[in-house]
Amino acid sequence: MCKKFIYLMSFVLVLVLAGNASAVDLTWDAGGDGSSFNDSDNWGSAGVPGGGDLGNITGGTVVIDGYNAAVNRIKGDGMTLNVINGGKLDVTSGGYLTPSNETSPVGNSEINVDATSEIDAYQMYGAYQPGTQTTFNLWGYTRFYRPDSADALRMTILSGATCYVNIYAGGVLRTDGIDDGPGTALLTIYGGTLILEGNVTPGSYIVNSTGGAVTYYYDSANDDTIVTPEPATVALLGLGGLVLLRKRR
Repeated sequence: MCKKFIYLMSFVLVLVLAGNASAVDLTWDAGGDGSSFNDSDNWGSAGVPGGGDLGNITGGTVVIDGYNAAVNRIKGDGMTLNVINGGKLDVTSGGYLTPSNETSPVGNSEINVDATSEIDAYQMYGAYQPGTQTTFNLWGYTRFYRPDSADALRMTILSGATCYVNIYAGGVLRTDGIDDGPGTALLTIYGGTLILEGNVTPGSYIVNSTGGAVTYYYDSANDDTIVTPEPATVALLGLGGLVLLRKRR
């Protein structure tokens, strides 16, 4: 019995070590078509990052177009990441989405998710170092979910960092918690929906398109707080669109 247990534990250890050994750090060099996430030549011919890997992206525009890209972590710096045409970025294997570098920032980063696409991530560090800025534009669906007590969306990490999250009409951002951090953080709901886990009060950094208060209510059936733009703001946006339509006619 003891020998069988030892053999079993040895087998498990081998599997763990093999899994750890297979995880690699890959760096974007845009040596292929210059934009496609799933083009291995854009990653120095080392292969496309997989579920256990870290993808380092410094500068340039990276596109996830109509397919599922699963990776353990994305660490960016001065990058633009576009998820479009039904594409999905999956960073749920305990890793992080870090658009702005943690150490030596060289530029601002931007993430865009169109109406047909999504991001599903364990946690996002919005903007890290002083002087870094991340802008997150959402027309589709995004979830940041960490199954413990930590906030899954940390907008800024250090003082002097800036993070803007913009939710547009049709966009949905779902998270188990938001920490605006010590930097400058602003989450603007232009017409979409923010879903916060639990019965919570949205922070003052969460505003509508005019910078005013948002409307929220507690959905007890799902234990969620639903946050939307103030009805008056939505009405004004609709009126503006109607006026524009009449002018075009």
